[in-house]
Amino acid sequence: MTAKPIIFPSPLSDTIMQARNGDRGEEYGVIFLHSVFIGEEMKKLKKPLPLTLNIAENGYIQLANTEYSILVSSPNVKEAIEEAQLQFSDGFGFFNNPALNLSPAAKARGERFKDAVWI
Repeated sequence: MTAKPIIFPSPLSDTIMQARNGDRGEEYGVIFLHSVFIGEEMKKLKKPLPLTLNIAENGYIQLANTEYSILVSSPNVKEAIEEAQLQFSDGFGFFNNPALNLSPAAKARGERFKDAVWI
């Protein structure tokens, strides 16, 4: 299962502004991601990845991490964490795909993904 791309404008546009501005919903703190899927295998992260936790006015759980471009909006915490793991996995796979002609900045981003995981 892979994460769906975000196309703007979308309902998540509001989520991004809410996370950025903190002007709606309630911010509850941080959840730490300790493991992610790399391919079909669950791998531990070298250090826990912080995900900002927000509860939207509609009750949805929102998790965000700007360093790894993770943004999740889900009706419950379990699904939100699973989706965050999948989004990390998708980013890892994309930025480390040798078949793609990536820019130097994108290759550096791929190295950052690799450096985050015990492989």
